[in-house]
Amino acid sequence: MFQNILALLLVLDASALTNASPYFLGLGGSGAVTVTTTATVTVFQCGPSASSVVAGPSSSAPAAAASPAPLAASVSSLTSGGSPALTAAITNALNSVVSTLNSLTPVLNNIETLTTSLLASVGSLGNTVGSLNGLSSQSQGNLNGIVSQLSTLGTGLGNTNSLLNGIPGSAANIPGSTQANQIFPLVRGLLTRLKTLVPQVTSLATNLPTGTNLGSLHSAVSGVQSNLQTLVPELDTSVLTSTQSQVLGSLYTDVQKLMATCLLQLGLVCTTFLLFSRGLSSPGEQSFSQEESTLVFRREDLQKLWKWEIASGHYPSGESIPKQVGLLESPPNPALPPKSRTVSPSRYRPPTTGSLSADTDTIGHGPKRTYLSPQSVPPHVAYPPRPVPGSVADLDVIMKHCDFSQGKYVRDCLEVLRVGAGLDNGQRTRRGSFEDWKYIYMEENTTSTTRHVVNQDPLQVPIYRPVVGRSDDPDAGLVLKSGAKWEPPLKLSPTLTHRPSASLPEPCDTDNPRLYHMFWTGPFTDKPYLALLSFLFTQNTGLHAPNPPSSVCRPQFWLWINPGPAASIPNPNALHDMFAQLKSSPWAAPFLHPRFKDVIRFKLWNTTEQLDGVPEIADDWRALRDTLFNSGGHIISVPEPEKAEETEVDEDGEGVANTTVKAKATDMLHRTGSKSSSEYDRLSVILSDMARFVLCHRFGGVYLDADTILLRDWEELWGWKGAFAYRWSRLEKYNTAVLRMNRGSALGTFLFRTALKNGLDFHPMSVSRYTKDAYLEGLLLRLPDALFDAAWLNTEEYQRDRPPQPYFTEFSDFFDTPMENSASPQALGFNGFFKGSYSYHFHNFWWKPFDPTRNWPDLGPQFSAGETALRKSAAEAEGREFRVDDAETVGDDKLDLDWAAVLKRTFEAYVRGERPNMYGEWLVW
Repeated sequence: MFQNILALLLVLDASALTNASPYFLGLGGSGAVTVTTTATVTVFQCGPSASSVVAGPSSSAPAAAASPAPLAASVSSLTSGGSPALTAAITNALNSVVSTLNSLTPVLNNIETLTTSLLASVGSLGNTVGSLNGLSSQSQGNLNGIVSQLSTLGTGLGNTNSLLNGIPGSAANIPGSTQANQIFPLVRGLLTRLKTLVPQVTSLATNLPTGTNLGSLHSAVSGVQSNLQTLVPELDTSVLTSTQSQVLGSLYTDVQKLMATCLLQLGLVCTTFLLFSRGLSSPGEQSFSQEESTLVFRREDLQKLWKWEIASGHYPSGESIPKQVGLLESPPNPALPPKSRTVSPSRYRPPTTGSLSADTDTIGHGPKRTYLSPQSVPPHVAYPPRPVPGSVADLDVIMKHCDFSQGKYVRDCLEVLRVGAGLDNGQRTRRGSFEDWKYIYMEENTTSTTRHVVNQDPLQVPIYRPVVGRSDDPDAGLVLKSGAKWEPPLKLSPTLTHRPSASLPEPCDTDNPRLYHMFWTGPFTDKPYLALLSFLFTQNTGLHAPNPPSSVCRPQFWLWINPGPAASIPNPNALHDMFAQLKSSPWAAPFLHPRFKDVIRFKLWNTTEQLDGVPEIADDWRALRDTLFNSGGHIISVPEPEKAEETEVDEDGEGVANTTVKAKATDMLHRTGSKSSSEYDRLSVILSDMARFVLCHRFGGVYLDADTILLRDWEELWGWKGAFAYRWSRLEKYNTAVLRMNRGSALGTFLFRTALKNGLDFHPMSVSRYTKDAYLEGLLLRLPDALFDAAWLNTEEYQRDRPPQPYFTEFSDFFDTPMENSASPQALGFNGFFKGSYSYHFHNFWWKPFDPTRNWPDLGPQFSAGETALRKSAAEAEGREFRVDDAETVGDDKLDLDWAAVLKRTFEAYVRGERPNMYGEWLVW
């Protein structure tokens, strides 16, 4: 952007400079830029200090040059003599400068907003420069301080030639070790000054009359001088040397010298800022560009990881492998059908040359795909069809229609997801061919005697050309984590065999178990209750038949219960106590019914046992015990338990846990669940960040956050054998509220070893850095949030011009639907709630009931005990007498039900036997 400004000033027609006076230009000790012309004995000062100015024609300057004239005259004084051609040239140049600067204003507005937000919360980021007050104070410092501090951020940053050479390029010349959070306070002052300069320059260009004698220009607009004085003179001479200034001075006239020199220095500083601005983050975000590397694996190991996952059928995608991985050959892909190549093979050179020309395609040699168009068949169109058992979702197609980075809207994505799965049953309108929206396919049986084969393009033999005079480093281009050593060579288990569902001897693939995992701490509430109900309402559990169909692989839901505070140690009787508490809980007891025993299981979480069960960290994690609760680098220290906290034995020989001695119930270390926004159980959240990776790596399957509601059958997602999470709203980072990983995978090995070297930090932002630094993002696919979190972009003020249904501007709208939209929940019901999405993430609100009016499990007579207990407690809390035979009337209910209440009552009606599930299947007891 600023290169364009400089170009406009430096390429003016030489024929317009015939009236120019020769001059010299020098820099004062403070960096002041002073321009002197001898023809009119007028001095133009771009700063307050000009004590060491060299002025004069060629070799002699007037002994008594005029004192610097203040830039205060009006435009009307600029009317005598001069060159019209020069006037027009300068005017055009200024107008171009104005246009460019004005185009930058929205960017600056956004950056300043982000900077301000970050400064407001910077105290929690760690490794920042000083306190918040210190940062605010530094932000008002002068630009000389900016340059001085910038030069300390990395070797060569303050070097003039390095900085000048870096302007046309990318941020590659900025040292990678630079910490983005040190830049924030430094750029704030520059932003303010630049924004005030834009309207002044605009006014200058607008008010220049045709034929103005620029040779006697003093100033066009009051205020320009003060702005330039605060902007330019404070630059250190390391940004622009006097020699370079004199070279500029030998070519241009006085006004050109003024604008070119001042704007050149302005451009240098602002270009530096813009390069760093990619590191600016809003609260809750972390930056890649200026954070240190997390990488601990060599290139050879990264290649092993890619080859293992591809050979095991975990990469059924046509996307290319990043060239930085440096694969010399295109790996065969058993999960991809044969097809013509879309990218020519890279003629490989070592990364030291920086000349890799193409990414690496995999070569498909898997079974042929047949794309489906599921639809309900008349007259049975009241409910959508179940997905075909063994079907697979083509996530490449979904990315094509749903990727936010490509400008795709959540609304349009959900329509593709609905139509492609036949969820628009009975409501489809004719819109032409839907071939491009087909994303569900079946793989043919690989045991068939006929195979569909497409001739492959001949592959070129990769060429290896060592760089002359340079050592051949196989890890060149990879940045090792600071202070770390390369990991020993990876030892991976044998690869798995990719098997289409049609070739399996039974419906379930033992290598890919269909397990939903969820982690819960504290008393059982309506939150896991609704998650389990949504599982029964949407998934193919086989509960609609007395005996489950033999052709269907039934998923299971494993709910992991942490019996105490996250930092406590379970007592020996924890399992017995856990089930005793579940039986006594009105919200949990219904799921202990024998009808659900094959699809819902409660599991006891034991941190020590689980971490010991991960071979990649089993021998090392105890060394990090004091920093085990690490979230994005923010560590919560947990003291050693006192002896008084040992397990005691009561009279009956039962173990009694005493893990909260001398602690308040509200202490962070002793919270069991989040009771309010002010009593947030941060430790359990951090523990769950790690638990999801442990569970998926040990057992396989999908992890779901407890604030998740399932909205449709996941059959085709189970068929896709790769790993995935989803996108963090507008950011190209992961949210692991939904996480799919394969049991014992190479990717899991990488993540655990990398996390171990980075403090066992499993915050999704940190995991995003791990895969990015190692070029493994393709192995943990970042799916669009429309699939699992369709309201997120709207809550952050994106895509509000075409929102999905329903339209939430805040996550709280789910619990308290705005009055103007409150007719939708009851009128549309479950079918009107983000139809097409696989699940919905309501983002915490653990303390807010789904259905305040009926805040109890309403599951019918066989589960009435829990309902009665909670209704009685509610009546007593209100100071009224409760009687079981009290009749309820519709007048007692809330007039307009919120979305949360409608979904809860819909799921409960299915269990009561008053309606079928979303696919028209009735629960059989």
